[in-house]
Amino acid sequence: MVLGQKHGKKILWIVLIIQILSVIGIVMLPAHRRNPDFYTELKGEGSAPLFQLQKTSDEENPEVYTEEIPLTAGEYIVTVHYSCSSSGNLISILSDTLDSENVGRTRWTILDPKTDSASVAFSLEQDVPDNKIVVVCKDKEGLEISSISVKNLNTAVPFRVQTAARIATWLFFCVLIDFFLYLYLNYPERRRSYTVLILITVVVSLRMIVPVHYLPFGDDLFFHINRIFGIRDGIARGVPWVKIQQNWYNGYGYAVGVYYGDTLLYLPAIFNLSGLHIHASYKLFIFLMHLLTAFSAYFCFRRMYGDNIGCVSSIVYSFLFFRWVDVYHRSAIGEFCAITFLPFLIYAVYLLWKDRYKESALMFVIGFSGVLHSHVLTCELAIFLVFLLLICSPKKTFQKKRILSLLVSAFWVVLVNLSYIVPFIDIAMSRSINAMKSTANKKYGFLHQISSARLNLLILIAFIPVLVSLLFAIVKVYKEKFLSSKEETKQKEEKTSCFSIRILLILTTVFLFMSSPVFPWKIIVNAGPIGALFVSLQFPWRFLTLAGILAAVIVCEILSGVDATEKAGQLIWMCLILFMVLPGFFYSFSGYEKVSAASFSTTGSTLLSRWNSQHEYLIEGTDVNDLSPEYHTSGDVKITAYEKDGTSVDFSYDTTSGGAIDLPVFNYPHYQASVENGGDLPISDGSNHRIRIDLPSGSKGSVHVSFRTPVLWILSLIVSLMAWGSLFGYWFYTRKIRSPKPKKNEISS
Repeated sequence: MVLGQKHGKKILWIVLIIQILSVIGIVMLPAHRRNPDFYTELKGEGSAPLFQLQKTSDEENPEVYTEEIPLTAGEYIVTVHYSCSSSGNLISILSDTLDSENVGRTRWTILDPKTDSASVAFSLEQDVPDNKIVVVCKDKEGLEISSISVKNLNTAVPFRVQTAARIATWLFFCVLIDFFLYLYLNYPERRRSYTVLILITVVVSLRMIVPVHYLPFGDDLFFHINRIFGIRDGIARGVPWVKIQQNWYNGYGYAVGVYYGDTLLYLPAIFNLSGLHIHASYKLFIFLMHLLTAFSAYFCFRRMYGDNIGCVSSIVYSFLFFRWVDVYHRSAIGEFCAITFLPFLIYAVYLLWKDRYKESALMFVIGFSGVLHSHVLTCELAIFLVFLLLICSPKKTFQKKRILSLLVSAFWVVLVNLSYIVPFIDIAMSRSINAMKSTANKKYGFLHQISSARLNLLILIAFIPVLVSLLFAIVKVYKEKFLSSKEETKQKEEKTSCFSIRILLILTTVFLFMSSPVFPWKIIVNAGPIGALFVSLQFPWRFLTLAGILAAVIVCEILSGVDATEKAGQLIWMCLILFMVLPGFFYSFSGYEKVSAASFSTTGSTLLSRWNSQHEYLIEGTDVNDLSPEYHTSGDVKITAYEKDGTSVDFSYDTTSGGAIDLPVFNYPHYQASVENGGDLPISDGSNHRIRIDLPSGSKGSVHVSFRTPVLWILSLIVSLMAWGSLFGYWFYTRKIRSPKPKKNEISS
């Protein structure tokens, strides 16, 4: 059915009017209000401790409760000052009202004997009258609590920021709706495929969407939620390009934005800034990534194999088991997002071999940029995949124009990603970062993953759909080799094949072998630089990502040689789809009720937890147990008017003989200490890599310390944006030239 131009215009005008009216309602929504300040402190009488506990037997751990503390909805930090001699003691905030819902995962912390204070932050989404603080002692030499304080965090977003976030969210969904409306109106022959893909997206998102009041807990959930909060808080403070996130390690800051691509995470961060709950923001983001995965796979495979095969392969790719493990078991959102862009790389190689160099370059740029800005380790795998595909077909690859096209594509990939590459190299060359070091612990962790029974079970299940595609591929190769003449096989391959199924079969088998415990990783990891490169991948089963994308291509190759109008062909189509889809589907919905719940509100949920990361992007040698929120001075120094907002610090000082101040902020490069009357004070490494400011003798003044984005970083961002604009401007221009003019009485495709 082709919609008439008149009806199409009516629909567009109706949608446009609804969107214009909706923005008025969005802007008029009430803003978040700032909670009144709250502070209470529990102390013992005089110099006596508040609590004193000692473990006297192995059977029981003594514990003590405070009186009930009524708290209104909001964010809170509980700080305890103590002394103990062994680890294992802990403090927790309990509430009968909240704990009945199994959402208390973040309201506790361990008391480390190396320090004398600890804090735990938590969120309350409703007024709770029965909060109690419990101290549990596991120390046989005794635990002494001198004081406990409770303070609220006001995390309300400024009105102008929230309004801007609401408008940005409105624009995003308007563009998204208009885009799908454009597809439905202009491409009526593809409407069935579009409808199927949207329904599939809903199905694969159900496990995330259905638990309305909490998020399904995964291994890396806290880490990625904290990244979203870091971006959110940076934007709220007027820093739109967040590289040093302030809400980590007791407010010391963390360079996670430098090393871990976070472009896509700006979506849930802006959703949350606009007033949407973090649970809804995260779930909506997962749904959008499922949608993008389905349509990106459809776009690429359809252009190589046709509409029907493109739709089927998109369904297969969306249901790949390893994707589901990433998002629902591990909460590995970076890797999950990176998998979305791998089909673009397959399509880029196809276009290269078809001598469509400009389109190939654009697909390489989209594919590698999407992967790099999602997960740098998957980018290493993507480069490895493209390299193998190219060298395994030397006759197709090693031609002068195609080699030149690859070099041009590489240039554009680097150019559009300078905004990520330049800060990455700058910080890596300025400071020694944990992630950049290859240590024995990393080798141990890599090998330990191979022997993990729980993970091996998941890997075994993940093998099933890929092995099914391999089985069908082997049958096809056998049929071509032994049951068909060479001339028939050659003619059929030239007509239908995009990739050699034999090469796909070999590479997929190799990647499965590399993902398994039987691969000789113990030898490989000790093989110098090559071993260090593989160890940097952290987990050997990441190669399932490459096996999965090649399995989807194998499905396309098999179906392209099958006549779907015959009963035998229809049976092959159905078997392939079912065997590829069912493992992921049953895994997702089996044990649904057993999923652990995690609840967050805003930054208070994750602000102080040291277990949200593996400390990869900390300065080498940092002790994560030494994170006191107080500043420390040395020499004859008097500090007044001290205020800390994120990783920015303001204070006034007065010194006669000179001294120094250590601030509770990690000393990453490009921090500056500016004096009110002009000039900068020198910054150096203090204790535990804190920022240390040397204060000259006989001086006084007001100092502002903050991170200053280098000019080189800003230039790299400008160049990247200009490069993206040039590429897409050229693409739209050439598309407009190639597109036929629509007929008078219809909107044609």
